Amino acid sequence: MIPPLCASWNERGFFHYSGQINMSDRALVEAIVKVLDAYPEGLNARGIRRAVLEQTGLRRRPSEITRALASNPDLFVGPFSSGAWRLRSVVEAENIALRKQEPRLSKQEVKPYFADLPPLDSFIAFDLETTGFDPERDQIIQISAVRMTKGQPASATASDGTVLPAVFNEYVRLEGREIPYGLKVKLGFTKHPEWEKQLAVADPVHKVLRRFRNWVGDLPLIAHNARFDHSFLEKAARRITWKIENPVVDSMELACLARPDLRSFRLEKLGQAVGVGGGEEGGLQVERWAAGMGISEFSWTGFHNAVVDVLVLAAIVPRLVAILKRRLSTHPGLADEFQRLLPQAARSLGIRTDLSPRDRSILVRELVEENRATLEVPRTDFIFGSEKVRAVFEDMIQASGLRRRESQLRMVELVSSGLENDKFVVIEAPTGTGKTFAYLVPGLLWSRSKGETVVVSTYTRLLQDQLVEDLEAVRQDLGLEFRSQVLKGMSNYICLERAASVYAQTKVKNLNAEERFAWVYLLSWLSVTREGLLDELSYWAINTFPALSRLVNSLRVERGACTGDRCASSGKCFYRAAYARAKKADIVVMNHALLLSREDWEDKGVPFSRIIIDEAHNLAYFSHLSNRIKS
Repeated sequence: MIPPLCASWNERGFFHYSGQINMSDRALVEAIVKVLDAYPEGLNARGIRRAVLEQTGLRRRPSEITRALASNPDLFVGPFSSGAWRLRSVVEAENIALRKQEPRLSKQEVKPYFADLPPLDSFIAFDLETTGFDPERDQIIQISAVRMTKGQPASATASDGTVLPAVFNEYVRLEGREIPYGLKVKLGFTKHPEWEKQLAVADPVHKVLRRFRNWVGDLPLIAHNARFDHSFLEKAARRITWKIENPVVDSMELACLARPDLRSFRLEKLGQAVGVGGGEEGGLQVERWAAGMGISEFSWTGFHNAVVDVLVLAAIVPRLVAILKRRLSTHPGLADEFQRLLPQAARSLGIRTDLSPRDRSILVRELVEENRATLEVPRTDFIFGSEKVRAVFEDMIQASGLRRRESQLRMVELVSSGLENDKFVVIEAPTGTGKTFAYLVPGLLWSRSKGETVVVSTYTRLLQDQLVEDLEAVRQDLGLEFRSQVLKGMSNYICLERAASVYAQTKVKNLNAEERFAWVYLLSWLSVTREGLLDELSYWAINTFPALSRLVNSLRVERGACTGDRCASSGKCFYRAAYARAKKADIVVMNHALLLSREDWEDKGVPFSRIIIDEAHNLAYFSHLSNRIKS
């Protein structure tokens, strides 16, 4: 049934109606639920696809798996920073358990390792592979580490004169349990049975740890998401009465400050972002290290083998440090606050400022770049028509090596016809049609040739983010430059004036290390963000540090508190700037709740007449808001 809201839109708009879940989709969703129920800690989309095939025989493309996950937010949560998806019921149950731990969620400090950052001229990058996520229940499978001195792997000499190699890499014999098949796949054992044989004959954990303790010495230990690895290492170390006193550094915390523009800090993605990937300068350096040390396990598809991870991590860390120091050198005010809030880290990084007195409210506003206007893109001379749009689409398919699907091409024609003839169009299409490209390409060609903004509205904010990625794919495949803008509700944006005021009134000396780190991260993010959307902040950081979560929630834009043009920060207001850019954009991406919101559009109605509704069947959830739409 088509939602009754259809008749409320201006007659020049149109709908894309994807319909209820069909039987094949329902089978896939049910299969994913069963898989994630068996893996409560979560799996990434690739792991889910593999497990679904193994357990049910359903064969689906990666895009279908991702779509099923993203389209059912009531069932699934993700992706987390690790790339994993989880059952919402499991996450909510964990959250209830966490809420019972009053100290953790109230005022108990979660001290960031970064607060005690040591000098990093020499360090140990290490990684553990384990049978699970609980150090009290699960066991270490593999310990890998590389010793770095002045940016290069380096051997060392023990006190007894023994030469210690640059790399430590040992499997650990399991006690009383076997590795689940899914974990074997993740660790590469199914492709490398010789690794599992090494595991079978490995020494028990206490023997491996004694050798590791001797190999490590007193150098700083760096891990990616160090709380995980450090907790397992400490638990196991108690068996040999090893009290670990080495300084610990978390590269995730370092990445938050060096690259606050990144939402995900997955090791492979972070590596690519800083030039440590296959074919890149840093990646070639890592390959040379692996070849020089005879590490045959190294492969750019071999992540989750610990020895691969540590080599990549060892190359990433110095680059993150260099990026952070460059950012601080170009923002003297930010450098001042960095030194004021995290003095030990500043000393270790060689950050020296005069800490001159300044108005900190002005400092916060100055971090935001003023030049955030939408670039002008000349209108294309394309003469819009359904047949011509189809021809362009077919050329794009051929040039990009995409699969030709007649149903997708038919949808391209229908969407184009609706735009061309000022008609409502309602389309129901099964999974595998390629609906997203089928409405984005006609929409873009219309807006670029006619100079008229096209809105794409989808069900959730998560799907909005996915659409942004799809738009970038279309930009590459179509070879068409355009202006796009994401719009979210007011409370999704940071209030710059509130942030400036709150920070100016904050007494730094009264802040604990967690609160200091939260402010440094937020200020660093303000120096790079264009949109000011709080969703851009790392989910990992917000979930790890409750102080950051509390701070973020206190700085959201609030309608009742917003003074509009009278605000001292109105010229740099992220919320106002986003809506101003949207009116000049070719494509605007929003969600259904915002589209139907009277509060955001006031009494003027939605200022766009060309609207594509993705996941239109979900508009039924907002039917009680039907009177809020103005034509």
